[in-house]
Amino acid sequence: MKCAKLMTALVSASCLLAGCASGPADDKIQIEIVSYKPEAAKVFEEIQDLFNETHDDIHR
Repeated sequence: MKCAKLMTALVSASCLLAGCASGPADDKIQIEIVSYKPEAAKVFEEIQDLFNETHDDIHR
């Protein structure tokens, strides 16, 4: 019974710590916007440029 509890604790701990893995090497967050309307592409590019001017840690 002690062995089963120990194994359960180890599996649980490994699952919890898997979410703590390091991010990308450049530590920038990447955002992807998907739009199926080609006529909106220019507007989204303008929004992207304005957004990127004020957010150095996020990459589109």
